[in-house]
Amino acid sequence: MNLDYSHMPDFEQVCRRVFSDSQSTLKLLLGGVILVIPVLHFFSFGYFSLLARQIRSREPLHLPEWEEWGRLFAAGVCFFVLFLIFAGGLFLAALLSSWLLRPFLSWLGYFPFIPAILAFAPLTAASWYRYSQDENWQEALDLRGLARMLKAAWPRLLIPTFAYIGFLAAGFPVFPLAFFAGGVVVFAYYFSVFHEMERSHAQPRGFIDVS
Repeated sequence: MNLDYSHMPDFEQVCRRVFSDSQSTLKLLLGGVILVIPVLHFFSFGYFSLLARQIRSREPLHLPEWEEWGRLFAAGVCFFVLFLIFAGGLFLAALLSSWLLRPFLSWLGYFPFIPAILAFAPLTAASWYRYSQDENWQEALDLRGLARMLKAAWPRLLIPTFAYIGFLAAGFPVFPLAFFAGGVVVFAYYFSVFHEMERSHAQPRGFIDVS
C-alpha cells in the first residue's frame, strides 16, 4: 500500500509504511548507533534529508537506504545547525526563564520547559522542510513563515508530537536510538503534512497564509 498523497496523511499509516521495510530495524539501529559517535552523528542527521526529499518527490514512503554518504554528511551538518538554532534556542530560553522564575514560583518555575518540549521537533522539521526546497537559509530561518506553517498544521501535529515525547521518555536508557527511530517516524509524518498543505494551498516552501 502506497501512502496516498491526495489526502492529508494519517500518522498510523505513516508508521505502517516506515516499518513495512524488512530491513527497517537494521536501518534504524544503524542510525541510532552512528548518532552516538561524534562527527559521524552528522550522517544520522542527514538521513532526515532523505525523507524530506522522498516526500517532496512524491515517492511511495519507505525507509531510504544508507547511501550517498557525502551528501548525507553535508545535509547532516545543515540539519544539525538548524536543530541547534531551534531546539537549542528553545531549551536555552526555557532554562533562562526557569532560572528567573523558580525563586518566585518554586516548582512552577519549570513551566517554560513545556512549550520547549512540545515545539522543538515540529519547529525543527518545519525549518528543515523549507530549507530542503532549494537549500535557502533565509527560508529556513524565517520565523513568521514557520509560525504560519505550524499554526495551520498544529492540530495534526499535536498527537504525534506527544507520542514522540512519550517514546523519548520511555526509551531514555537508549536515548540516541529512541531519538533517531522515533524522529524518523514523526519527521516523516511532519514532512508529509507540510507537503500536503503546500500542495493544497499551491504555495511554495510552506507559505500557508492563515491570517
